[in-house]
Amino acid sequence: MGRVLLACFLLTFASAVTSSGQSSETGPAGLVKGLEALDGQLRGSLSASERASVHRAKALLVARHFDVPVRDTDYATVFTALDCVSTNIQRARNAARGKARSPAAKAKGCLAGLAEELADGGRAPAALRRDLSKLSKAVGAITTATRKGKAFGAKATALRRRSARFVARHFDGRPVAGVRFSDVFEALECVDVKVESGAVRGAGACARKLRRLLRGNLPPSQGGTSDAPSAPPITFGSDLSGDPVAIPGKYPEDTEFWTRGLTIPRDGTITTFRVRVGANPVDLPIRFSVVEPQPDGRVKVLTTTHPPYQLPGNSPGTYSFQTSNLSFACCKVKQGDIVTIDNRGADQTQDPYVWFARRPGFTTFSYTNPTPGAPTQDPGQFWTPRANEGYDLLVQAVVSPN
Repeated sequence: MGRVLLACFLLTFASAVTSSGQSSETGPAGLVKGLEALDGQLRGSLSASERASVHRAKALLVARHFDVPVRDTDYATVFTALDCVSTNIQRARNAARGKARSPAAKAKGCLAGLAEELADGGRAPAALRRDLSKLSKAVGAITTATRKGKAFGAKATALRRRSARFVARHFDGRPVAGVRFSDVFEALECVDVKVESGAVRGAGACARKLRRLLRGNLPPSQGGTSDAPSAPPITFGSDLSGDPVAIPGKYPEDTEFWTRGLTIPRDGTITTFRVRVGANPVDLPIRFSVVEPQPDGRVKVLTTTHPPYQLPGNSPGTYSFQTSNLSFACCKVKQGDIVTIDNRGADQTQDPYVWFARRPGFTTFSYTNPTPGAPTQDPGQFWTPRANEGYDLLVQAVVSPN
């Protein structure tokens, strides 16, 4: 349903946007040009027709540049649905007494369509379903307030914040032109909301902020400001804070762990891995893999470090491992792929991996080989993730951008 709604939405407005000055160029450079054109519309006091033109122009930008597969849907569907919620709630806030119910109902319908799209026949992760339910309750509270004629400004602000957290938690796996999707979402959602609230200068500031972020990742030849050969290293993954603990259990076979925070932010070469551990009970030979997210939720192994690094038992601390010491050329990586930490299995040792921190709202994914002796870390292998909610993986990596 979500994809159908999005397709209808875009078909309705596509022809009207072609005269707005939007660039038809694809890729990051085209998105930057599109934002420049959008910013050009954000001047003065906008009439109703001019506000509608801004919304249409932004909708076309989303359709053209955010058709990226994620969780059996795409970024454009997620973006369009949540943006519809925010924009219509703002319209409800602007409406005269007694006329707020219609836009609030539209917001509720947009969120319901997204929930249906993401449900995946009941196979969606529990954390995603819970957060969608919280969003739905927040919208429901606003629609109830509109029926009773009560103010709901604070509820609307809280809803926008909750939507931003929802995107950051569940859809930051694949950056957009080197910029986190959550940052892109907040900037463009800001445009529509501020346009509807009459804060046109604020809407322009949001568009320009995103344009600056994107240009910083483009080479000068494409109108960017980055100088790829001298681009500084990027550290990503955990901030390595919190008290190291183990996710309880025994892991007799190959086991791998990762988080969305370990998504590679830029094409380049990984130079360093860091792991913070507590008093893990045994010595652990560890490796790191680079995996590619798949449309069905699995990940595919692209490469794995060799030989193993050695992590001593009962020796808490933060350990750094350099890829220059490996026996093969490592580790050329692509933006959007993910770094994992692997072990060949700790036999029957209880709680062997003391490299997590308890953190509400975080999720560590894991995969344990179900077939004793079968390879899991070879290129081409597929892993089906298991969600371990409430845990951050204390692993960090450094990539030197191309």
